Amino acid sequence: MNRIATWGTRGDLFGFRDGTNNINTSDRAAMEKFVWAKASDGASWMAGGSYLAVRQIRMLIKDWDDSVLEEQEDVFGRAKSTGAPLSGGSEFTQPDFSKLASNGKPAINPESHVALAHPQHNGGIRILRRAFNYANSDDPKGAADVGLLFMAYQRDLSRQFVAMQRQLSEHDLLNEYIQHTASAAFAAPPGTAPGGYIGETLLA
Repeated sequence: MNRIATWGTRGDLFGFRDGTNNINTSDRAAMEKFVWAKASDGASWMAGGSYLAVRQIRMLIKDWDDSVLEEQEDVFGRAKSTGAPLSGGSEFTQPDFSKLASNGKPAINPESHVALAHPQHNGGIRILRRAFNYANSDDPKGAADVGLLFMAYQRDLSRQFVAMQRQLSEHDLLNEYIQHTASAAFAAPPGTAPGGYIGETLLA
């Protein structure tokens, strides 16, 4: 099953596709490795559950719209029209971070969003993510308050989401165009057997 048939990709308010390199939820091995918590992780009651990170990310649309297409694609490391990595191919082609452009520089900027978030540069870290666009009323200065409600499920918040965010916060070119305005983390306990109830593993 293609990942499009699971959580899919969609356009964000910057005009780029979101979720291209997401975990395929039909890939049981990947789900076991990266999404479902294990008793051996330290909280036995969470075995079979997952940890959810949620962030509200405001997108600075005016600043973004003032930038040229070449700069926008450099920020993301992907082509805006197709979602393909700037190293070539189609949307789901794996990025080639060693490929050089005609000017001798890396085809994909090492500080682009796709480079810094890619498992190849994060010790193999992956998360199951989904983002939803939001639009609030303009702020008191008349600027658009729009952006993403970003959600990510993972087996271990510290080793996955937090570690990835630390790297992005230090180097990501996208930081110039976004503001993180709210964050939360949740423990989503495992499902239940017939006759059971949510949270039974914690309260029993």
